[in-house]
Amino acid sequence: MEMSSAGLLAALDIFTGHFPEDAAVTAPFRHFAESFDGADLFDRKNFTGHITVSAVVASPGMDMFLLLGHRQLKKWLQPGGHVEASDPDFIAGAVREVGEETGLPRDSYDIMALPDGFPGIDFDSHYIPPSDSNGEGEHFYNHVRFLVRLQRDPPTEVET
Repeated sequence: MEMSSAGLLAALDIFTGHFPEDAAVTAPFRHFAESFDGADLFDRKNFTGHITVSAVVASPGMDMFLLLGHRQLKKWLQPGGHVEASDPDFIAGAVREVGEETGLPRDSYDIMALPDGFPGIDFDSHYIPPSDSNGEGEHFYNHVRFLVRLQRDPPTEVET
């Protein structure tokens, strides 16, 4: 998935082709992708919004999912975060975030895709409140989620 507005719009077209009922939900994301390009898509100082990514990490049987406690939002979320300029594409950003936040090596999971090979499972735009500690005003995350499946069951005990 190319890191450009053209790449995002093409991905949104594929996604809404599979899930036409989500066209209204993805409309704010589409508007954002039509309004910005290049580094402005993922610049954290773009307070109109910016692209974020995450991965739903599933067990091999797809019956358990990994969630992490988000300190600021006080919610349980899948691993993810901001796309960086060094990420070659959005999937690479999600893979980097999974590694940073969970320690899972890339060779421990498979990136799942629809039958035509399309890897995105969800697109949405959601409100982020202002953060005095980060010096950030309110803005929107235009978010792309991917699904990854662990190749082996996770350990039942974690060493501390």
